[in-house]
Amino acid sequence: MSSNESSTLKLNLRRTRLCHIAVASEAMCRETRTRKCKTIELELTALAELNCEYADSDRDDRLALDELNAEGEELKQKLAVLHREQKKPMPFRDVIWPSLSAHEVAYAVLRQEGRPLHYDDITDRAIRSGCWVSHGRTPSHTMNSVMSTEIAQQGSESCFVRTHPGFYGLREWTDQDAT
Repeated sequence: MSSNESSTLKLNLRRTRLCHIAVASEAMCRETRTRKCKTIELELTALAELNCEYADSDRDDRLALDELNAEGEELKQKLAVLHREQKKPMPFRDVIWPSLSAHEVAYAVLRQEGRPLHYDDITDRAIRSGCWVSHGRTPSHTMNSVMSTEIAQQGSESCFVRTHPGFYGLREWTDQDAT
């Protein structure tokens, strides 16, 4: 096995591991939000039952019930926030990534986005996520160079494809369309 094949294999293994970590992290976050939502919904149901049961109670019970209702309003606000968080996709930057190479971060950004992007957009998302730092004066040109060089060197073995001038996607998307 040549050193180029060995490094490609290592990159593919690392990329696969990173994708598994990202998927597991996102699933755990969604699971946690779902659990929190169910807990709050149960508490609000119990509060509604208390309101019905103690509607005609004495002054002290009503005061205590008023305090519980105030807490219930806070719970409703938390529940609304959790429901909004469940509906939006997990942002790329919330995944804890080790320091990635330009190649790996480009793959991760494209995988997260799910559609081809211009190399300027890939670079911008990679830098904003904090998982890639370019030491050059033109980070987007570095990203474009890395991706186009891989396509030129590895051809059909490259994980990237050029969809339009300056736009890159993942080969696995075109392979899926072919099947």
